[in-house]
Formats: sequence, structure tokens, C-alpha cells
Amino acid sequence: MAVKNITDSTIREADGQFAAIEAVMKGDTTGPWMLSTHLMVVTQVAAFEYELRFWDNGDVFIVKTEHPLSLEIPIDDLYELKEWCIQRGWKRLTLLDQALDDHADLEFWYRIFNAGIIEHEVLARREEERMRRANEASDDDTPTGPKTVEMRDVYQKSEALQSADV
Repeated sequence: MAVKNITDSTIREADGQFAAIEAVMKGDTTGPWMLSTHLMVVTQVAAFEYELRFWDNGDVFIVKTEHPLSLEIPIDDLYELKEWCIQRGWKRLTLLDQALDDHADLEFWYRIFNAGIIEHEVLARREEERMRRANEASDDDTPTGPKTVEMRDVYQKSEALQSADV
């Protein structure tokens, strides 16, 4: 697996190393910086192009991808992309908020978030809400909750039937 065809010369010449890119950019600019590039992530089963933005704070944003946003397609390329970024000193892989506008795309990126590949505040809030609802649902199943009452009713009916048979 590999990352290839990096279009930005600064990123390409520094082999994507954050520290080396930061040193070059600090010599070229005094304020915040961002480099945009296209690159190809090649795995054993596929190769997909990405458009990424590398920011001075260490964030790498996925802007576009050729990877089909389908839950059935393997995500080896995204694992490889994250690993490549982390090995080179980038802090986190994330995506633009607009990527979550379409419901089908949201489900795909939520899967990628849950796999630990990307970080994103909207997806983190969605996961917190899901966990809160799951905890509330489990609280409803306490010994005084509806499931116990149903079991008690079944037990009482069973005892009544056994008494009637005697």
C-alpha cells in the first residue's frame, strides 16, 4: 500500500512530513498556512484519488474522494491514508462539514468515524447522542421496568395453571 502522485510540490518534496513542511512554510509566510493537494492512495484491491488540505495546526481535511461513498466498499485506502498522515506527524484526519450534507454520505462517514479513521465534531456529537439513547433504553430495563413486569405476569399465569391442574 502506498500514497502516490502528490500534486503539491512542498508536500511531495517533504514526503508529507509535517515538521519539514512547517519549516518551509514558516520561511515563506508569517501567518496561518494551508496546502491543498491531490494524491492517490493505492491498496492491494483499489486505488482512489483524494483532494486534501493540510493546515498549519496539523489537521488534514478530506475535501473530495473518488472512493465510492458506499457501505459495501472496503475502506483499506482510508486506513492507509490515516496511517500515512500519522506517521508523518499530522495530528488528525478529518473532513469538511459539507461532506455530511447528504444522508447517504453521512452514513458512510459515520462508519469511517466509528472505525477510528477520521475525527469530526458533528459525528462525535451524533455518537454521543446514540450512546445517550442506548443508556436510557438500558435504564428502562431495570427490575422495576416493563420487561420484569411481563415476566412476573408470565410466572403468575404459569402458577395459576399449575394450581388448576392439581
